[in-house]
Amino acid sequence: MWKNTLRLTTFVLLGLGLSLPTWANSKVTVKETQFEQPLKESSLQQQKDKRSVTAFASRPKSRVSHHDEPDFWIFDSWSELYQDNDFDNYYSSLRLSVDVDSVYSQAPVYLVVYLGDATEYSSVHVSSVFDVYGDDSNDFLTMDIELVTGFAPFDYDVLVEVYDAQTDELVAFSDAQDDADLSLLSLESADYDRSQGETVVVVEEHGGSLAGAGLAALLAVGFYRRVYLSVGRRA
Repeated sequence: MWKNTLRLTTFVLLGLGLSLPTWANSKVTVKETQFEQPLKESSLQQQKDKRSVTAFASRPKSRVSHHDEPDFWIFDSWSELYQDNDFDNYYSSLRLSVDVDSVYSQAPVYLVVYLGDATEYSSVHVSSVFDVYGDDSNDFLTMDIELVTGFAPFDYDVLVEVYDAQTDELVAFSDAQDDADLSLLSLESADYDRSQGETVVVVEEHGGSLAGAGLAALLAVGFYRRVYLSVGRRA
């Protein structure tokens, strides 16, 4: 009985455009491209697969926005918001492009992307390993990040960290303090981004006499229509 009540409550909330509390961890899905093609796996990809967002601690918003590593730097970052089903100007998808430059002609790196609320940044994605080619302006990585669950509507800031894939050393980062494209992005996860007045149909199936009575009623209607149409044609 309680399971049916919970299911019915869920249907009602969804029909009103509301959502149940998020009990599970937040979830995102990401598609990565470089040179306008799906990112190819690097020779270091197997090593990268051991990394996850849980390995990267949250960062305070008060962090000083510079890094002294001279061999790598973020030349530019730019962002685009899309997917707003409920038209509240908060979006559930973020396209983030990051152009990393280096003094090396070719170097493998990976990125860690964080979203920041009013107090801290929390990691949401660790990118695949990819190569950067000196100061080539076309080797930027683009990540299409869909926020699936766990992000309430908010103007989030973004922090991007760059790691040397060979040593796992943090070599560069950029955040909302030094790049406006990473500041105050109006985002919410898809579980908050529901169309207002979304229609939910609940179907209850019953067996026994009620089902039999319903079937008999449908047969009776069909028989009546057939007789009525037959009489009408003869007339």
